Amino acid sequence: MVTATIHHGLPVVCLLFHSVLMHWPQDACCLLAATVPSPTCFAACLAVVCPLSCKAITMNSNYKATQADFYHYMRGRLFKPVMFLEGACIVFIIASFLMNPYLASGISHVEAILLACIMLISLAKALSPSILLWRVGTCLYSVVLILIFALEVQDMAGRGDPFILPILISLWFYNAFVTPSKYDCLGIVCLTGTAASYISGQHLLQGVAPALFALLVFGVFVVAITLNRTMLAMMYSMFFMQDEFRRLAEIDPLTRIANRRSLFAHLDARLPDSKGLHWYWVLIDLDDFKQINDSHGHAAGDQVLVCFADLLERLSKPACPGRIGGEEFGLLLCRASLTEVGQLLEQLQTAAAEARPGGVSFSFSAGVAAFSSGLAVSEVLRAADQAMYEAKRLGKRQVVFAQNNAVTVPA
Repeated sequence: MVTATIHHGLPVVCLLFHSVLMHWPQDACCLLAATVPSPTCFAACLAVVCPLSCKAITMNSNYKATQADFYHYMRGRLFKPVMFLEGACIVFIIASFLMNPYLASGISHVEAILLACIMLISLAKALSPSILLWRVGTCLYSVVLILIFALEVQDMAGRGDPFILPILISLWFYNAFVTPSKYDCLGIVCLTGTAASYISGQHLLQGVAPALFALLVFGVFVVAITLNRTMLAMMYSMFFMQDEFRRLAEIDPLTRIANRRSLFAHLDARLPDSKGLHWYWVLIDLDDFKQINDSHGHAAGDQVLVCFADLLERLSKPACPGRIGGEEFGLLLCRASLTEVGQLLEQLQTAAAEARPGGVSFSFSAGVAAFSSGLAVSEVLRAADQAMYEAKRLGKRQVVFAQNNAVTVPA
């Protein structure tokens, strides 16, 4: 069998490779149908040809988010319908064994084990957030499912032979819409096709010419892969469009750091204090920014804003900077003490004085307030705001700390 498969498979692969490269899918279908003599040979050839044929269907991969982000997004979108369909399929399998009048002995031990396996696979997919488990579980679920149906059809003594091919085709179409990768879809097609051929053997060809059977299966395979690529392209577009909208909604267009909305969201989502570290809110206002715009022009003022945002971005983490509006910035810091915060802001003040973007010197005034248990975020913001205005009143280029909502000037 192996020799026959290699003998017939190699010319098919060579001819199909040429057809795919020249974008002639209709010739590829005809060549496969005319050359492959049996389902077993066809499955072996298909496993080699699949990676070649999918290259004709490409997709733009220029995106900002990662592939892992896309997999998590797709799992989230498909979780409920996939779990429902997998559960419904398990119920259908049990019902088919109970209601099938052509089964003489009911469910066998092997079928019972496979049924238990498919339940465990579905349960593991539902409980685990792992993307790898989701993808591997989908492949295993499909293979075990076709094995159960093929064994059931085999036990029906020929009466169930017409059912195995529609079941296999339905499974291919289903996975075309729920697999997050072309390789997953190709693997499921090859593995399930091979499993069905191994169990059912020549029963798949009952009353059908081998050439027509090969043409039918290959045609369904091409349709399934094309549907998978189309679905993935649509999901990619939706995901990365949403990611771009999120970036536009959360990032200040001039300075490319977090905007007011995103920064204040970080205030509410900050983690609890731990390991001697505490959260601090710093409100920063650039000194005499209106005079910079009036004296040097708005382009120079924009340079100052961009330069200062870049200095904030270079601060050691954990730090979350953002532009609140105009020349006002916010900074969420996690540090051990107010003294450490003061030292960091002094370093930032020195860096701002040395930067001189476009030959313009600038400085800032800041108010600092600490988060504490039982203190609302609005109270912390108000305390930092009052401290910042106190720093302005003291002559600018100052940092004032608000402790227990009372503004105090450090000695």
